[in-house]
Amino acid sequence: MVAQSLGVKRGLFQPALFRQEMAVWLIVAVNVLLVAAVFWSSIESTLDTWMNSPEYNYGPLVPVIVALMLWRDLARSHAVREGGWLGLGIVVVGLLLGLIEFLSQTRFPGQVGLFITLIGIFIAWQGEARSRDVWPGLVFLLFALPMANAIQVILTAALQLVSSIGAVAIIRAVDIPVLREGNVIDLGQIKLQVAEACSGLRYLFPLATFSFLCAYLYNDHPAKRLVIFLSSIPITISMNIVRIAVTGILVDSFGVEAAEGFFHDFEGWIVYCACLAILFAEMKVLCYVGRGDRSLLRRLDLDLPSGRTGIPDPFAVTVPRRSWASLAVGACSILALLAIVAIGSREDAVPARSQFSLFPREIGPWSAVEAPIDAESLALLNATDHLSLNFVRDQNTLVNVWSAYYQSQYSGNAAHSPLVCIPGGGWQIESNSTIQLPIASGNATTTMPVNRLIIAQGNTRQLVYYWFVEGGTIETNEYLAKARLFANSVLNNRRDGALVRFIVPIDGGNIEAAEETLGKFVAEIVPVMPEFLP
Repeated sequence: MVAQSLGVKRGLFQPALFRQEMAVWLIVAVNVLLVAAVFWSSIESTLDTWMNSPEYNYGPLVPVIVALMLWRDLARSHAVREGGWLGLGIVVVGLLLGLIEFLSQTRFPGQVGLFITLIGIFIAWQGEARSRDVWPGLVFLLFALPMANAIQVILTAALQLVSSIGAVAIIRAVDIPVLREGNVIDLGQIKLQVAEACSGLRYLFPLATFSFLCAYLYNDHPAKRLVIFLSSIPITISMNIVRIAVTGILVDSFGVEAAEGFFHDFEGWIVYCACLAILFAEMKVLCYVGRGDRSLLRRLDLDLPSGRTGIPDPFAVTVPRRSWASLAVGACSILALLAIVAIGSREDAVPARSQFSLFPREIGPWSAVEAPIDAESLALLNATDHLSLNFVRDQNTLVNVWSAYYQSQYSGNAAHSPLVCIPGGGWQIESNSTIQLPIASGNATTTMPVNRLIIAQGNTRQLVYYWFVEGGTIETNEYLAKARLFANSVLNNRRDGALVRFIVPIDGGNIEAAEETLGKFVAEIVPVMPEFLP
Protein backbone atom coordinates (compact mmCIF):
# COMPACT_ATOMS: atom_id res chain seq x y z
CA MET A 1 0.00 0.00 0.00
CA VAL A 2 2.81 2.39 0.89
CA ALA A 3 4.56 1.65 -2.40
CA GLN A 4 1.34 2.06 -4.33
CA SER A 5 0.57 5.33 -2.56
CA LEU A 6 4.06 6.57 -3.27
CA GLY A 7 3.68 5.55 -6.90
CA VAL A 8 0.39 7.40 -7.14
CA LYS A 9 1.94 10.39 -5.44
CA ARG A 10 4.81 10.41 -7.89
CA GLY A 11 2.37 10.01 -10.73
CA LEU A 12 0.34 12.94 -9.55
CA PHE A 13 3.49 15.02 -9.48
CA GLN A 14 4.52 14.23 -13.08
CA PRO A 15 2.66 17.18 -14.69
CA ALA A 16 4.18 19.52 -12.12
CA LEU A 17 7.59 18.01 -12.74
CA PHE A 18 7.17 18.51 -16.48
CA ARG A 19 6.28 22.19 -15.98
CA GLN A 20 9.25 22.65 -13.69
CA GLU A 21 11.57 21.08 -16.22
CA MET A 22 10.21 23.32 -18.95
CA ALA A 23 10.84 26.34 -16.76
CA VAL A 24 14.46 25.30 -16.23
CA TRP A 25 14.96 24.70 -19.96
CA LEU A 26 13.39 28.08 -20.70
CA ILE A 27 15.84 29.82 -18.36
CA VAL A 28 18.78 28.09 -20.05
CA ALA A 29 17.46 28.97 -23.51
CA VAL A 30 17.05 32.63 -22.55
CA ASN A 31 20.60 32.65 -21.17
CA VAL A 32 21.93 31.28 -24.45
CA LEU A 33 20.05 33.96 -26.41
CA LEU A 34 21.36 36.73 -24.15
CA VAL A 35 24.90 35.45 -24.52
CA ALA A 36 24.46 35.27 -28.29
CA ALA A 37 23.47 38.95 -28.26
CA VAL A 38 26.55 39.88 -26.20
CA PHE A 39 28.92 37.86 -28.38
CA TRP A 40 27.28 38.38 -31.76
CA SER A 41 30.43 39.68 -33.44
CA SER A 42 32.43 36.80 -31.94
CA ILE A 43 29.90 34.31 -33.29
CA GLU A 44 30.16 35.86 -36.76
CA SER A 45 33.96 35.81 -36.74
CA THR A 46 34.02 32.20 -35.52
CA LEU A 47 31.61 31.06 -38.23
CA ASP A 48 33.62 32.98 -40.81
CA THR A 49 36.79 31.21 -39.68
CA TRP A 50 35.10 27.82 -39.80
CA MET A 51 33.79 28.44 -43.31
CA ASN A 52 36.84 30.10 -44.87
CA SER A 53 39.93 28.85 -43.04
CA PRO A 54 41.16 25.38 -44.12
CA GLU A 55 42.70 24.87 -40.68
CA TYR A 56 39.27 25.00 -39.01
CA ASN A 57 36.88 23.57 -41.60
CA TYR A 58 36.02 20.79 -39.12
CA GLY A 59 34.63 23.42 -36.70
CA PRO A 60 30.90 23.01 -37.47
CA LEU A 61 31.10 19.32 -36.53
CA VAL A 62 32.45 19.98 -33.04
CA PRO A 63 29.22 21.34 -31.45
CA VAL A 64 27.30 18.35 -32.83
CA ILE A 65 29.79 15.89 -31.37
CA VAL A 66 29.83 17.81 -28.08
CA ALA A 67 26.03 17.50 -27.84
CA LEU A 68 26.29 13.72 -28.35
CA MET A 69 29.08 13.40 -25.78
CA LEU A 70 27.16 15.40 -23.17
CA TRP A 71 23.93 13.47 -23.83
CA ARG A 72 25.71 10.14 -23.40
CA ASP A 73 27.71 11.09 -20.32
CA LEU A 74 24.81 12.84 -18.60
CA ALA A 75 22.77 9.67 -19.00
CA ARG A 76 25.52 7.74 -17.22
CA SER A 77 25.97 10.26 -14.43
CA HIS A 78 24.47 9.44 -11.01
CA ALA A 79 25.19 12.89 -9.57
CA VAL A 80 22.30 15.05 -8.43
CA ARG A 81 21.52 17.98 -10.69
CA GLU A 82 21.67 21.27 -8.85
CA GLY A 83 22.71 24.80 -9.59
CA GLY A 84 26.45 25.27 -10.06
CA TRP A 85 27.74 28.58 -8.75
CA LEU A 86 31.16 27.86 -10.24
CA GLY A 87 29.41 28.22 -13.59
CA LEU A 88 28.34 31.74 -12.66
CA GLY A 89 31.96 32.69 -11.94
CA ILE A 90 33.05 31.29 -15.30
CA VAL A 91 30.26 33.20 -17.04
CA VAL A 92 31.34 36.46 -15.38
CA VAL A 93 34.89 35.97 -16.65
CA GLY A 94 33.57 35.18 -20.13
CA LEU A 95 31.33 38.24 -20.20
CA LEU A 96 34.24 40.44 -19.14
CA LEU A 97 36.23 39.09 -22.08
CA GLY A 98 33.24 39.89 -24.27
CA LEU A 99 33.26 43.50 -23.05
CA ILE A 100 37.00 43.68 -23.65
CA GLU A 101 36.46 42.38 -27.19
CA PHE A 102 33.81 45.06 -27.74
CA LEU A 103 36.12 47.82 -26.49
CA SER A 104 39.27 46.62 -28.26
CA GLN A 105 37.73 45.15 -31.42
CA THR A 106 40.14 42.25 -30.92
CA ARG A 107 38.65 38.99 -32.09
CA PHE A 108 40.36 36.40 -29.92
CA PRO A 109 39.29 37.59 -26.41
CA GLY A 110 35.67 37.65 -27.55
CA GLN A 111 35.89 34.14 -28.99
CA VAL A 112 37.47 32.81 -25.80
CA GLY A 113 34.78 34.59 -23.79
CA LEU A 114 32.05 33.05 -25.95
CA PHE A 115 33.28 29.49 -25.53
CA ILE A 116 33.94 29.64 -21.79
CA THR A 117 30.62 31.43 -21.22
CA LEU A 118 28.79 28.54 -22.89
CA ILE A 119 30.67 26.15 -20.62
CA GLY A 120 29.74 28.30 -17.63
CA ILE A 121 26.06 28.23 -18.60
CA PHE A 122 26.18 24.44 -18.66
CA ILE A 123 27.84 24.21 -15.23
CA ALA A 124 25.37 26.68 -13.75
CA TRP A 125 22.54 24.55 -15.18
CA GLN A 126 23.76 21.04 -14.34
CA GLY A 127 25.95 21.70 -11.32
CA GLU A 128 29.59 21.00 -10.55
CA ALA A 129 29.15 17.29 -9.79
CA ARG A 130 27.43 16.41 -13.06
CA SER A 131 29.80 18.65 -14.99
CA ARG A 132 32.76 16.71 -13.62
CA ASP A 133 31.18 13.54 -14.98
CA VAL A 134 30.94 15.03 -18.49
CA TRP A 135 34.14 17.10 -18.60
CA PRO A 136 35.47 15.56 -21.87
CA GLY A 137 32.55 17.05 -23.80
CA LEU A 138 33.13 20.50 -22.28
CA VAL A 139 36.84 20.37 -23.09
CA PHE A 140 36.15 19.08 -26.61
CA LEU A 141 34.17 22.25 -27.34
CA LEU A 142 37.40 24.25 -27.06
CA PHE A 143 38.86 22.45 -30.08
CA ALA A 144 36.53 24.52 -32.25
CA LEU A 145 38.01 27.75 -30.84
CA PRO A 146 40.17 29.49 -33.47
CA MET A 147 43.68 30.22 -32.28
CA ALA A 148 44.87 33.80 -31.80
CA ASN A 149 46.32 35.07 -35.07
CA ALA A 150 49.63 36.12 -33.50
CA ILE A 151 50.16 32.68 -31.97
CA GLN A 152 49.14 30.93 -35.17
CA VAL A 153 51.61 32.97 -37.21
CA ILE A 154 54.48 32.03 -34.87
CA LEU A 155 53.42 28.38 -34.83
CA THR A 156 53.13 28.36 -38.61
CA ALA A 157 56.62 29.80 -39.02
CA ALA A 158 58.11 27.23 -36.63
CA LEU A 159 56.41 24.32 -38.40
CA GLN A 160 57.48 25.67 -41.80
CA LEU A 161 61.11 25.68 -40.70
CA VAL A 162 60.96 22.22 -39.11
CA SER A 163 59.22 20.80 -42.19
CA SER A 164 61.80 22.36 -44.51
CA ILE A 165 64.74 20.95 -42.53
CA GLY A 166 63.22 17.47 -42.33
CA ALA A 167 62.20 17.37 -45.99
CA VAL A 168 65.67 18.41 -47.14
CA ALA A 169 67.20 15.64 -45.02
CA ILE A 170 64.97 13.02 -46.71
CA ILE A 171 65.64 14.40 -50.20
CA ARG A 172 69.39 14.24 -49.59
CA ALA A 173 69.01 10.68 -48.31
CA VAL A 174 67.83 9.60 -51.79
CA ASP A 175 70.89 11.23 -53.40
CA ILE A 176 69.17 14.30 -54.87
CA PRO A 177 71.28 17.49 -54.62
CA VAL A 178 69.32 20.06 -52.65
CA LEU A 179 69.98 23.29 -50.77
CA ARG A 180 67.77 24.85 -48.11
CA GLU A 181 67.61 28.63 -47.80
CA GLY A 182 65.19 29.45 -44.99
CA ASN A 183 61.86 27.96 -46.05
CA VAL A 184 62.95 27.66 -49.69
CA ILE A 185 64.08 24.25 -50.99
CA ASP A 186 66.48 24.75 -53.90
CA LEU A 187 66.61 21.76 -56.27
CA GLY A 188 68.80 23.52 -58.80
CA GLN A 189 66.64 24.73 -61.67
CA ILE A 190 63.50 24.60 -59.49
CA LYS A 191 62.89 26.20 -56.11
CA LEU A 192 60.05 25.13 -53.81
CA GLN A 193 58.80 27.46 -51.12
CA VAL A 194 57.35 25.80 -48.03
CA ALA A 195 54.45 28.22 -47.76
CA GLU A 196 52.12 28.77 -44.80
CA ALA A 197 49.65 26.28 -46.29
CA CYS A 198 52.38 23.60 -46.12
CA SER A 199 53.22 24.16 -42.45
CA GLY A 200 51.07 21.21 -41.34
CA LEU A 201 48.48 23.14 -39.33
CA ARG A 202 45.79 21.92 -41.74
CA TYR A 203 46.61 18.43 -40.49
CA LEU A 204 47.49 19.24 -36.89
CA PHE A 205 44.28 20.95 -35.77
CA PRO A 206 41.78 18.39 -37.16
CA LEU A 207 44.00 15.43 -36.23
CA ALA A 208 44.43 16.70 -32.65
CA THR A 209 40.66 17.11 -32.44
CA PHE A 210 40.03 13.61 -33.76
CA SER A 211 42.71 12.08 -31.53
CA PHE A 212 41.07 13.64 -28.45
CA LEU A 213 37.80 12.03 -29.51
CA CYS A 214 39.58 8.69 -29.97
CA ALA A 215 41.19 9.02 -26.54
CA TYR A 216 37.76 9.75 -25.06
CA LEU A 217 36.29 6.59 -26.61
CA TYR A 218 39.33 4.39 -25.84
CA ASN A 219 38.44 2.38 -22.75
CA ASP A 220 41.74 1.91 -20.90
CA HIS A 221 44.22 3.54 -18.56
CA PRO A 222 44.33 7.39 -18.66
CA ALA A 223 48.04 7.26 -19.55
CA LYS A 224 47.25 5.43 -22.79
CA ARG A 225 44.55 7.95 -23.58
CA LEU A 226 47.04 10.77 -23.07
CA VAL A 227 49.52 9.06 -25.41
CA ILE A 228 46.82 8.74 -28.09
CA PHE A 229 46.01 12.44 -27.87
CA LEU A 230 49.58 13.77 -27.72
CA SER A 231 50.75 11.50 -30.53
CA SER A 232 48.82 13.65 -33.00
CA ILE A 233 51.66 16.21 -32.84
CA PRO A 234 54.59 13.99 -33.94
CA ILE A 235 52.37 12.15 -36.42
CA THR A 236 51.39 15.42 -38.09
CA ILE A 237 54.90 16.86 -38.19
CA SER A 238 56.53 13.68 -39.48
CA MET A 239 53.90 13.07 -42.17
CA ASN A 240 54.04 16.69 -43.31
CA ILE A 241 57.80 16.36 -43.65
CA VAL A 242 57.29 13.20 -45.74
CA ARG A 243 54.74 15.01 -47.91
CA ILE A 244 57.09 17.91 -48.66
CA ALA A 245 59.99 15.52 -49.29
CA VAL A 246 57.91 13.41 -51.69
CA THR A 247 56.80 16.61 -53.45
CA GLY A 248 60.43 17.64 -53.85
CA ILE A 249 61.38 14.23 -55.25
CA LEU A 250 58.47 14.28 -57.71
CA VAL A 251 59.29 17.83 -58.79
CA ASP A 252 62.90 16.81 -59.40
CA SER A 253 61.70 13.93 -61.59
CA PHE A 254 58.58 15.29 -63.31
CA GLY A 255 58.75 19.07 -63.01
CA VAL A 256 56.96 21.72 -61.01
CA GLU A 257 53.51 20.46 -62.15
CA ALA A 258 53.82 17.72 -59.50
CA ALA A 259 53.54 20.40 -56.78
CA GLU A 260 50.52 22.22 -58.20
CA GLY A 261 46.81 21.80 -58.76
CA PHE A 262 45.19 18.40 -58.43
CA PHE A 263 48.40 16.58 -57.46
CA HIS A 264 49.05 18.98 -54.59
CA ASP A 265 45.51 18.62 -53.20
CA PHE A 266 45.47 14.85 -53.74
CA GLU A 267 48.74 14.50 -51.84
CA GLY A 268 47.13 16.39 -48.96
CA TRP A 269 44.23 13.94 -48.74
CA ILE A 270 46.56 10.94 -48.97
CA VAL A 271 48.78 12.29 -46.19
CA TYR A 272 45.83 12.99 -43.88
CA CYS A 273 44.45 9.49 -44.46
CA ALA A 274 47.92 8.15 -43.66
CA CYS A 275 47.89 10.16 -40.41
CA LEU A 276 44.58 8.53 -39.45
CA ALA A 277 45.94 5.09 -40.34
CA ILE A 278 48.98 5.63 -38.12
CA LEU A 279 46.74 6.83 -35.27
CA PHE A 280 44.55 3.71 -35.49
CA ALA A 281 47.64 1.48 -35.74
CA GLU A 282 48.99 3.10 -32.59
CA MET A 283 45.70 2.47 -30.77
CA LYS A 284 45.82 -1.16 -31.90
CA VAL A 285 49.38 -1.56 -30.58
CA LEU A 286 48.29 -0.07 -27.23
CA CYS A 287 45.70 -2.85 -26.97
CA TYR A 288 48.61 -5.27 -26.50
CA VAL A 289 50.19 -3.17 -23.74
CA GLY A 290 49.03 -4.43 -20.34
CA ARG A 291 45.94 -6.44 -19.70
CA GLY A 292 42.56 -6.25 -21.33
CA ASP A 293 40.83 -7.00 -24.59
CA ARG A 294 43.13 -7.09 -27.64
CA SER A 295 40.35 -6.03 -30.01
CA LEU A 296 40.45 -2.34 -30.83
CA LEU A 297 36.77 -2.31 -31.75
CA ARG A 298 35.78 -3.73 -28.37
CA ARG A 299 38.15 -1.29 -26.62
CA LEU A 300 36.22 1.64 -28.08
CA ASP A 301 33.27 2.64 -25.94
CA LEU A 302 30.69 3.23 -28.67
CA ASP A 303 27.55 2.42 -26.65
CA LEU A 304 24.73 4.97 -26.62
CA PRO A 305 22.20 5.45 -23.80
CA SER A 306 19.07 3.34 -23.95
CA GLY A 307 15.67 3.92 -22.36
CA ARG A 308 14.68 6.97 -20.35
CA THR A 309 17.80 8.59 -19.04
CA GLY A 310 18.71 11.86 -17.48
CA ILE A 311 15.30 12.27 -15.76
CA PRO A 312 15.94 13.83 -12.35
CA ASP A 313 14.32 12.72 -9.14
CA PRO A 314 11.60 15.33 -8.49
CA PHE A 315 12.14 14.97 -4.73
CA ALA A 316 15.96 15.26 -4.86
CA VAL A 317 16.45 18.94 -5.57
CA THR A 318 13.83 21.64 -5.81
CA VAL A 319 13.56 23.76 -8.92
CA PRO A 320 14.49 27.06 -7.19
CA ARG A 321 17.67 25.49 -5.85
CA ARG A 322 18.55 24.25 -9.33
CA SER A 323 17.72 27.56 -10.97
CA TRP A 324 19.27 30.29 -8.86
CA ALA A 325 22.69 30.02 -10.52
CA SER A 326 21.11 30.04 -13.99
CA LEU A 327 18.95 33.04 -13.06
CA ALA A 328 22.08 34.85 -11.86
CA VAL A 329 23.77 34.02 -15.19
CA GLY A 330 20.85 35.64 -17.00
CA ALA A 331 21.08 38.74 -14.82
CA CYS A 332 24.82 39.11 -15.51
CA SER A 333 24.22 38.66 -19.24
CA ILE A 334 21.58 41.40 -19.19
CA LEU A 335 24.00 43.74 -17.39
CA ALA A 336 26.73 43.02 -19.98
CA LEU A 337 24.30 43.66 -22.82
CA LEU A 338 23.17 46.94 -21.24
CA ALA A 339 26.81 47.99 -20.83
CA ILE A 340 27.46 47.37 -24.52
CA VAL A 341 24.39 49.38 -25.50
CA ALA A 342 25.37 52.21 -23.13
CA ILE A 343 28.91 52.40 -24.48
CA GLY A 344 27.74 52.36 -28.07
CA SER A 345 30.04 52.36 -31.07
CA ARG A 346 33.47 53.96 -30.67
CA GLU A 347 35.47 55.48 -33.48
CA ASP A 348 39.20 54.88 -33.48
CA ALA A 349 41.31 57.71 -32.10
CA VAL A 350 43.58 58.44 -35.07
CA PRO A 351 46.63 60.60 -34.28
CA ALA A 352 47.73 63.25 -36.75
CA ARG A 353 50.73 62.20 -38.81
CA SER A 354 52.60 63.01 -42.01
CA GLN A 355 52.42 60.58 -44.93
CA PHE A 356 55.51 58.57 -45.79
CA SER A 357 55.46 60.19 -49.23
CA LEU A 358 56.75 63.32 -47.44
CA PHE A 359 59.56 61.48 -45.68
CA PRO A 360 62.88 63.32 -46.26
CA ARG A 361 65.09 61.82 -48.94
CA GLU A 362 68.19 63.56 -47.62
CA ILE A 363 69.37 62.78 -44.08
CA GLY A 364 72.86 64.00 -43.29
CA PRO A 365 75.25 62.50 -45.86
CA TRP A 366 72.63 59.94 -46.93
CA SER A 367 70.51 60.20 -50.08
CA ALA A 368 67.49 57.97 -50.75
CA VAL A 369 66.10 56.26 -53.80
CA GLU A 370 62.83 54.34 -53.96
CA ALA A 371 62.89 50.60 -53.36
CA PRO A 372 59.64 49.42 -54.99
CA ILE A 373 57.62 46.57 -53.45
CA ASP A 374 55.59 44.25 -55.68
CA ALA A 375 51.81 44.63 -55.62
CA GLU A 376 51.20 41.10 -54.32
CA SER A 377 53.36 41.68 -51.24
CA LEU A 378 51.68 45.01 -50.54
CA ALA A 379 48.26 43.38 -50.81
CA LEU A 380 49.27 40.74 -48.27
CA LEU A 381 50.61 43.37 -45.87
CA ASN A 382 47.49 45.51 -46.25
CA ALA A 383 49.21 48.46 -44.57
CA THR A 384 47.70 51.93 -44.39
CA ASP A 385 50.99 53.51 -45.45
CA HIS A 386 54.47 52.19 -46.13
CA LEU A 387 58.01 53.43 -46.58
CA SER A 388 60.56 51.58 -48.70
CA LEU A 389 63.80 53.44 -49.42
CA ASN A 390 67.45 52.66 -50.05
CA PHE A 391 69.71 55.30 -48.47
CA VAL A 392 73.12 55.56 -50.09
CA ARG A 393 76.31 57.25 -48.83
CA ASP A 394 79.44 57.69 -50.93
CA GLN A 395 77.89 55.43 -53.61
CA ASN A 396 79.24 52.43 -51.71
CA THR A 397 77.31 52.08 -48.49
CA LEU A 398 73.60 51.23 -48.67
CA VAL A 399 70.95 50.96 -45.95
CA ASN A 400 67.46 49.68 -46.73
CA VAL A 401 64.68 51.32 -44.72
CA TRP A 402 61.26 49.70 -44.47
CA SER A 403 58.27 50.70 -42.38
CA ALA A 404 54.65 49.57 -42.55
CA TYR A 405 52.12 51.75 -40.73
CA TYR A 406 48.63 50.56 -39.73
CA GLN A 407 46.06 53.13 -38.75
CA SER A 408 43.83 50.45 -37.18
CA GLN A 409 45.23 47.04 -36.31
CA TYR A 410 42.81 44.17 -36.07
CA SER A 411 43.17 40.39 -36.05
CA GLY A 412 45.10 39.37 -39.15
CA ASN A 413 45.76 42.99 -40.13
CA ALA A 414 48.76 44.19 -38.15
CA ALA A 415 52.53 44.59 -38.32
CA HIS A 416 54.26 41.33 -39.30
CA SER A 417 57.33 40.15 -37.42
CA PRO A 418 60.52 39.84 -39.50
CA LEU A 419 61.15 36.57 -37.66
CA VAL A 420 58.28 35.16 -39.71
CA CYS A 421 58.86 36.97 -43.00
CA ILE A 422 62.64 36.54 -43.32
CA PRO A 423 62.72 32.71 -43.49
CA GLY A 424 59.83 32.84 -45.96
CA GLY A 425 62.07 34.87 -48.27
CA GLY A 426 64.77 32.21 -48.29
CA TRP A 427 66.98 33.74 -45.58
CA GLN A 428 68.32 31.96 -42.52
CA ILE A 429 68.57 33.73 -39.18
CA GLU A 430 72.07 33.18 -37.78
CA SER A 431 71.81 35.44 -34.76
CA ASN A 432 68.94 37.04 -32.84
CA SER A 433 69.38 39.43 -29.92
CA THR A 434 68.21 42.73 -28.42
CA ILE A 435 70.66 45.60 -27.97
CA GLN A 436 70.57 49.12 -26.56
CA LEU A 437 71.38 51.62 -29.31
CA PRO A 438 72.75 55.06 -28.29
CA ILE A 439 70.67 57.95 -29.66
CA ALA A 440 71.70 61.60 -29.37
CA SER A 441 68.98 63.83 -27.91
CA GLY A 442 70.11 67.44 -27.69
CA ASN A 443 73.17 67.60 -25.45
CA ALA A 444 72.36 64.23 -23.89
CA THR A 445 72.61 60.70 -25.17
CA THR A 446 69.91 58.16 -24.51
CA THR A 447 69.52 54.55 -25.53
CA MET A 448 66.67 52.72 -27.21
CA PRO A 449 66.05 48.97 -27.46
CA VAL A 450 66.52 47.45 -30.91
CA ASN A 451 66.18 43.90 -32.20
CA ARG A 452 69.37 42.79 -33.94
CA LEU A 453 69.50 39.96 -36.50
CA ILE A 454 72.22 38.54 -38.67
CA ILE A 455 70.71 36.78 -41.67
CA ALA A 456 72.31 34.76 -44.47
CA GLN A 457 71.40 33.47 -47.90
CA GLY A 458 74.16 31.53 -49.59
CA ASN A 459 77.31 33.64 -49.26
CA THR A 460 75.38 36.85 -48.61
CA ARG A 461 74.98 38.11 -45.06
CA GLN A 462 73.10 41.12 -43.77
CA LEU A 463 72.62 42.97 -40.49
CA VAL A 464 69.04 43.81 -39.51
CA TYR A 465 67.70 46.20 -36.88
CA TYR A 466 63.98 46.38 -36.24
CA TRP A 467 61.34 47.33 -33.67
CA PHE A 468 57.61 47.84 -33.32
CA VAL A 469 55.80 51.10 -32.59
CA GLU A 470 52.51 50.73 -30.72
CA GLY A 471 50.62 53.92 -29.98
CA GLY A 472 53.83 55.94 -30.08
CA THR A 473 55.78 53.54 -27.82
CA ILE A 474 58.70 51.41 -29.03
CA GLU A 475 58.54 47.68 -28.30
CA THR A 476 61.02 44.99 -29.31
CA ASN A 477 59.08 41.95 -28.11
CA GLU A 478 56.23 41.12 -30.49
CA TYR A 479 54.10 39.67 -27.70
CA LEU A 480 54.55 42.77 -25.55
CA ALA A 481 53.72 44.81 -28.65
CA LYS A 482 50.43 42.91 -28.99
CA ALA A 483 49.75 43.43 -25.28
CA ARG A 484 50.36 47.18 -25.62
CA LEU A 485 48.10 47.32 -28.68
CA PHE A 486 45.43 45.56 -26.65
CA ALA A 487 45.82 47.98 -23.73
CA ASN A 488 45.85 51.03 -26.00
CA SER A 489 42.71 49.91 -27.80
CA VAL A 490 40.80 49.37 -24.53
CA LEU A 491 42.04 52.39 -22.58
CA ASN A 492 42.76 54.97 -25.29
CA ASN A 493 40.82 53.63 -28.29
CA ARG A 494 44.07 53.72 -30.30
CA ARG A 495 44.88 50.85 -32.61
CA ASP A 496 47.65 52.40 -34.68
CA GLY A 497 51.04 50.74 -34.91
CA ALA A 498 53.97 50.09 -37.18
CA LEU A 499 57.03 48.00 -37.90
CA VAL A 500 60.35 49.76 -38.52
CA ARG A 501 63.20 47.78 -40.09
CA PHE A 502 66.73 48.61 -41.34
CA ILE A 503 69.07 46.32 -43.32
CA VAL A 504 72.71 46.81 -44.24
CA PRO A 505 74.96 44.30 -46.11
CA ILE A 506 77.87 42.74 -44.22
CA ASP A 507 80.69 43.27 -46.69
CA GLY A 508 83.62 40.88 -46.45
CA GLY A 509 82.26 39.41 -43.21
CA ASN A 510 83.09 42.63 -41.33
CA ILE A 511 80.23 42.70 -38.80
CA GLU A 512 81.82 45.51 -36.75
CA ALA A 513 81.84 47.84 -39.76
CA ALA A 514 78.20 47.02 -40.54
CA GLU A 515 77.28 47.65 -36.88
CA GLU A 516 78.98 51.03 -36.93
CA THR A 517 77.36 52.06 -40.22
CA LEU A 518 73.85 51.00 -39.25
CA GLY A 519 74.14 52.36 -35.72
CA LYS A 520 75.13 55.83 -36.94
CA PHE A 521 72.43 55.85 -39.61
CA VAL A 522 69.65 54.80 -37.23
CA ALA A 523 70.80 57.43 -34.71
CA GLU A 524 70.35 60.09 -37.42
CA ILE A 525 66.98 58.90 -38.73
CA VAL A 526 65.23 58.12 -35.40
CA PRO A 527 64.59 61.82 -34.52
CA VAL A 528 62.73 62.16 -37.84
CA MET A 529 60.39 59.19 -37.25
CA PRO A 530 57.88 60.59 -34.66
CA GLU A 531 56.35 62.93 -37.25
CA PHE A 532 55.39 59.89 -39.33
CA LEU A 533 54.86 57.39 -36.49
CA PRO A 534 53.28 59.44 -33.66
